[in-house]
Amino acid sequence: MIKTLRQVAAVAAALGAVLAGSLSPLARADTADEGPPLTQPESALRDAVSCDPSVTPSSGKQAVLLVHGIGGQPEGYWDWNYQRALPDEGYGVCTVALPSRGVIDPVISVEYVVYAARYAYERSGRKIAMIGHSEGGSLVTWATKFWPDVAAHAEDVVSLAGAMRGTGLGNTLCATNWCTKAAWRASLDSHFMRAMQKAPMPANASVTSVYTTALDEAVFPQPKASRLPGAANIALQDVCPARIADHVTILSDSVGYALVLDALKHPGPAVPSRLHNKLSLCLNPFMPRAVPPRATEVAEIAAALVDGLLFGGDKVSAEPPLPDYAAAYGG
Repeated sequence: MIKTLRQVAAVAAALGAVLAGSLSPLARADTADEGPPLTQPESALRDAVSCDPSVTPSSGKQAVLLVHGIGGQPEGYWDWNYQRALPDEGYGVCTVALPSRGVIDPVISVEYVVYAARYAYERSGRKIAMIGHSEGGSLVTWATKFWPDVAAHAEDVVSLAGAMRGTGLGNTLCATNWCTKAAWRASLDSHFMRAMQKAPMPANASVTSVYTTALDEAVFPQPKASRLPGAANIALQDVCPARIADHVTILSDSVGYALVLDALKHPGPAVPSRLHNKLSLCLNPFMPRAVPPRATEVAEIAAALVDGLLFGGDKVSAEPPLPDYAAAYGG
């Protein structure tokens, strides 16, 4: 009898451990399939994530995680475009507020994205999608490449005007060899961007990089700056050759949104040939439900990005070493 009770207790303890592990995996990244451990305080990671009430297993809705760029925050970044439009398409929305508006080292910011992706997956009870703009596009892609569980639980990853190879803006800001860590990382041919290019794309990962070849004042030269091996690399001008859109207005562009929805609604990345009503798309610059941004809003987002790269964070004389998990790809 004693032996039997001990066996039952052992099984119960093992089952409890399994259940505990399955219910709270968010900050735990200590197994091979979860990737590098997260170093930031769990309380800070959790406080940065917000999901709308429809993100629950019972709703049946896929959660879409929105990741802003340098100098931004979810409010004022997504609430006039994707947060308005995606619910009408049947999606739940989660956002993550990057620390210090993302002006710090992106290898720290990406941990917030990883945690938010895990949180959205656990809260929705199904695979998620991730959309990032500018640095946010780089971060969702980096998270997909270096955290296997994020790649496994994200059906689609979409970058809008993201730096996949870097931007000449970073090189300009770092010309004196004294600039922010974010600017060093964003520079063309930085170790961070080399790792972005060279690290293998996870099997079955669906990554779409959408960008504009006209007037992107922050991520350039295009299309080189936003092209990523293994991704579907699509310019707005591939759909509408005369399209005029810059780094900020791509956030409300009808073609960009159509490509996002195409990726979300089909297996694999976006495919431009599947888009319908191309004439209507090309004639209408704005996505559904978007409130056209005022000139002051556009200027504020652009100014915050440049301000974050130029003045934000601690300035250093060289790009910091990459974390161990990425160092082999950064040479």
